[in-house]
Amino acid sequence: MPGLGIGLGIGLGGGIGAAGLIASKATYLVNISQGALIAALADPFGTGSTYSVVGTPPSQLALSDGKIVAGSGAQVEGQATIVIRASKGQRAIEEPLTFTAQAASVTPTPTPTPTPTPSPTLNGVVPSYGLVSATADGSTGQTYTLNAAWTNVQWYRMRLATPISFTAIPGATGATYVAQAADEGYRLAVTGVESGANRAAKSYHVVLPPPVILEDFESLANWTAANGADVQLATDGPAYGTKRLQVTSTGTSGATATKNNIGSFDTSLLGTIAVLGDAGMDAGRQTGDLAVVLKRFGALQAGPSFGTMYETPSPILMGKLWGCMHVSDNAALSSPGGGTVGVAVGPTGDIPHSKVAKFDALLGKAGGRATVAIVFDDLKPTQYSFAYPLMKSLGIPAGVNFVGTTSSNSSAFDMPKIKETYADGWDVNLDSTFNDNITATFGTLAAAGASLQQNKDLAATNGITRGNEHGCWTGGQIESNPPSARVFVASVTSSGTAVVTMSSTSGIVAGMRAIGHNVPNSPVTTVLSVDSATQVTLSANVPSQTKPMKFEDTSPEFYTMKLPVYYRDVMGMKLMRTTRAQGGMHTRFGFGDRGMFVFGNALHSLTLAQFKAVLDRAELLGLTVIFYTHSIIPGGAAVDSDTQLFTDQMNELASRQNAGRLDCMTLSQIWARDGGASVPTGLLPPPTVAPTGVSFVSASAANDTPAAPSGHQAGDVLLAFAYRDGGTTVPTLPAGWTSLSSAGANNSAYLLAYKIATSSAETVGTFTGATNTVVQCYRGANATAPIGNVSPGATGSSGTSSIPASSWSLQSPGTSWVAYFGGSRSASSDMDTNANRIGHTNATSGSDAGGNDTYGPVTTLSNLSPGSSGGTFWYAIAVELKV
Repeated sequence: MPGLGIGLGIGLGGGIGAAGLIASKATYLVNISQGALIAALADPFGTGSTYSVVGTPPSQLALSDGKIVAGSGAQVEGQATIVIRASKGQRAIEEPLTFTAQAASVTPTPTPTPTPTPSPTLNGVVPSYGLVSATADGSTGQTYTLNAAWTNVQWYRMRLATPISFTAIPGATGATYVAQAADEGYRLAVTGVESGANRAAKSYHVVLPPPVILEDFESLANWTAANGADVQLATDGPAYGTKRLQVTSTGTSGATATKNNIGSFDTSLLGTIAVLGDAGMDAGRQTGDLAVVLKRFGALQAGPSFGTMYETPSPILMGKLWGCMHVSDNAALSSPGGGTVGVAVGPTGDIPHSKVAKFDALLGKAGGRATVAIVFDDLKPTQYSFAYPLMKSLGIPAGVNFVGTTSSNSSAFDMPKIKETYADGWDVNLDSTFNDNITATFGTLAAAGASLQQNKDLAATNGITRGNEHGCWTGGQIESNPPSARVFVASVTSSGTAVVTMSSTSGIVAGMRAIGHNVPNSPVTTVLSVDSATQVTLSANVPSQTKPMKFEDTSPEFYTMKLPVYYRDVMGMKLMRTTRAQGGMHTRFGFGDRGMFVFGNALHSLTLAQFKAVLDRAELLGLTVIFYTHSIIPGGAAVDSDTQLFTDQMNELASRQNAGRLDCMTLSQIWARDGGASVPTGLLPPPTVAPTGVSFVSASAANDTPAAPSGHQAGDVLLAFAYRDGGTTVPTLPAGWTSLSSAGANNSAYLLAYKIATSSAETVGTFTGATNTVVQCYRGANATAPIGNVSPGATGSSGTSSIPASSWSLQSPGTSWVAYFGGSRSASSDMDTNANRIGHTNATSGSDAGGNDTYGPVTTLSNLSPGSSGGTFWYAIAVELKV
């Protein structure tokens, strides 16, 4: 099986480190002159990307020096779309960007805002957050506690959609209450009397069904390692149970641990799937990503995506992180029906392939409550004059990132205005520095921390402390830019001493840290001397081996992770927002170590359709999303929002909140809900569901006499594809097999056949004359008539093989699987390596063959390709397997 870093990249949803191509604004005035700036582009790979136009752009738009500018054509009101490709090294992303030209003489008029709706009252007062806490994630079975000494207590179910109403829960009159199934989809509220006055409070949580446990990672039983992975159990910091699985790369790429059977259940019922991964906090050993991929229909499908954490100067992934996906993201996982499910996990990344990754709590039905926070940067005056009254009327709270030097400017969003919004429930979050300068330019961590402390002190003096433990990184930057020197060496030879050799020591200097498999890490190993162009002496001995290594200068004050750890551990910060637009985060069971790198989505860079798409995704998966912007002005600007667009975005957000689809909260409220959240204990697995319909069992291959596929049993269907290189005589059919198709031409031939196993000890027999034979085993097909239609044998003399969809049809679309095979005379064909079930190369003739299938039922046929021919004659054939 290919390593996770190579074979499973697609399943994780895109290239590592790609954040999506975002323009700084989506509108411009129609009277713009040729070559004038329309929008800047946020580098999706952090820095260093190159840009190009895909196809022919509209005449109104052009690309110049990494920016979108006005083209040579006449500007007209309306929309135009240009497709841009951003690339960096082997990574690339293409996205269409749509821009709207607006009339120059017309100032967009904000949509009239509704009259504020009075907040619903309970017990004669408006329920407030802050006095009700919940254990774990607040789901069914968790305990809610009223943290106040009230009498006459009564708990209620609070309807989420307007008109909001309250229903008393019979018998719920104590200071604590255990959430029941009947509470799911409601927020809990409570009333009481304190010092003779009526009181009411509500929970931050919405009661959700408990998740189901798919894999607890508590045992090494049935786990197999590949690509040099060292697989162990770790007892440090489990999120569920007492252990978690640790996978270590040992100098080889693609380290993988696989468990082929974690249960038999219906994945289509799992909704959001989440898992806790841990890439460690050692920046020198940071992994490119964490891979968790579910296996269904006998093949790896897709899995939770974690998302890199900050933008400038390069994306990283560190610490404990919750990753998630929805089963609807993958056709095989969303296909109804039971069957065996497996999982593969491991770290991905580059040299030195010495990553350590830990995995815990693979959960289904794990979606949280979709939640949105709006935060404003730089204390711009229109945040108060325009956004504040609009959002107040819509019932949307917000926060400002406080910049001490700006707060005294009366023409800005100054201190008196900040106090007014604070009294209305807005947060005062903190900019990472007092003067809004890049944090990493302060020379030392202590100096940067002192600048942050100035913001804290000024906020405290003015009594605006709520939210001060949350904030943003100025410019999204937490590391020296450019980062510290890093040298990657693909092959380093050691002989048990401190002396190591390599092809070139260029860029390596004394004092650098040496990192790699078996290189001592406690204390860290450093370079003592660069002895020659090919030899280095280290501070510790390294066992005899030839492995990749990395040499890195970790001395800079703002080396990766030093600043975030300092702000967290010394300065007491909880959530620090970056400028990396990656949608939402899974926070239902806590933030893990993501708190210092929470995603920020720029409102000014999102069209209304893009904004809705982010919200749709948050609702589907149950994510927390943070949006930010600066000024709100007609037409917008590079980092500013257009008044009309911002109004439309807020109205959309309010309509969803009023419909009960999501919550709008401040960062301090989100942290109060999820900052200390955890996975509930005693979770149940999903109900066992026996396989329904066809399922893949296993496959085998040989020149002419393959072994029977492992695990076969009576009633299974065996499909054999026997290919011959060097003659046109069709391979002979062994006893017990039924021929489905055969042909011979151009010094090659093939035979497709099947048999139904009568026991668990079948023999395949010999397909005399074959140079390549593959056999695939399936279970659950029709017991008496498993074979439906067979495609015509497709042929060609070069290029990529293809079985045209137009050449055949299915008898039972929607329930049938399709298996397909190919054979080529060329050793340079990829039919063996491209095969998704099994491939075979004849060591003598060099001919290739491969067996494939569709991984599940097919409703509509598409062209099927077993692979490229390697420039010689090929055959390809497909067969329908019916239920």
